[in-house]
Amino acid sequence: MIHPGPMGEIGGGNLPQRVAESATGLAFPPHATAGHDFNLVTEREVDTLVDAANSAHDSIDYCDTATAAVRAQEGEAKLLGQSFGDDALLVSTFSPEFADDVEYAVGLAATAEARVEGMDDVLLADAHNCNNGLQGDDLGHVYPGSKRSFDMIRAAGEAARRLQDADEGPLELGVAWDRTPWRPEDGIGPLGVRVAVLDAGGDRTAYVLVDGNNMEPGLRETIVDALDVDHAEVMTTDTHIVNTVESTNQVGAALDWDELVALVVDLTEEAVADLEPVEAGMASERAEVTVFGNDRTETLASHANAVIAMGGAIAGLAVLATVAISVLVFFLT
Repeated sequence: MIHPGPMGEIGGGNLPQRVAESATGLAFPPHATAGHDFNLVTEREVDTLVDAANSAHDSIDYCDTATAAVRAQEGEAKLLGQSFGDDALLVSTFSPEFADDVEYAVGLAATAEARVEGMDDVLLADAHNCNNGLQGDDLGHVYPGSKRSFDMIRAAGEAARRLQDADEGPLELGVAWDRTPWRPEDGIGPLGVRVAVLDAGGDRTAYVLVDGNNMEPGLRETIVDALDVDHAEVMTTDTHIVNTVESTNQVGAALDWDELVALVVDLTEEAVADLEPVEAGMASERAEVTVFGNDRTETLASHANAVIAMGGAIAGLAVLATVAISVLVFFLT
């Protein structure tokens, strides 16, 4: 539950890439429920997270069955979920409504609600797949105490209840990956586009992961509607490698939608052809890292705004002082 920021390869800006490179197989690092307060202060901290993930990996209990995917919705919050034994994967989206980061406390409460309903380990991913950039007064963050936060928490509980009652079937997994011809200036990071298809007793769910920072409104629905599976969700990693180009560089803003949709359709078909029996499981691990901390990002921004506001006065004083010194030098020499 770390945010991949602040930008480029500073701090954890390239966290998804680092996580993927540490895996022996094809890794799918989704966006966590965390905002810029949970940016790592140095890239070295990524190693701590990777070590924690490796430790968790060693303690996984596996099973070879899974439930079909379920969808739960409360208000604007929509969750897609599957369970593997007593563990659950939940993917949250507010699309077609605009949303950006889900705050850490909201995700923590949502996973706790799922555990109350009988789940053990819960991986809650923020799909991070529909926003309008920096337009308007509301950046779309999902804060504790907001209506959206309670909608998301209730949806997590409902999804967990439905998963508890769902039948499990034999589990198969197929994956596919394309680096794509696009680059950070096009809104796509080095992980390109990855697709995982889970088949649980004949019910197929596609998880599409695009290495980018959020998505243009409507693109998620266009992709989902084009896929020939029972369920699908589209996610972005929220990599901030793409934000060295500009502060808002969402998937779909600079590239052709039809080309991206066609690529995802092809990768989904490849993933289906790659299906084979697998075992799945989850485990959690805690690690201590140093992050920006509460309200630090806002504090830095307010300081910058204050300096900009004072800039005119400071410039005027500098000009006045320069003129005064020049006059003194002129008359005294």
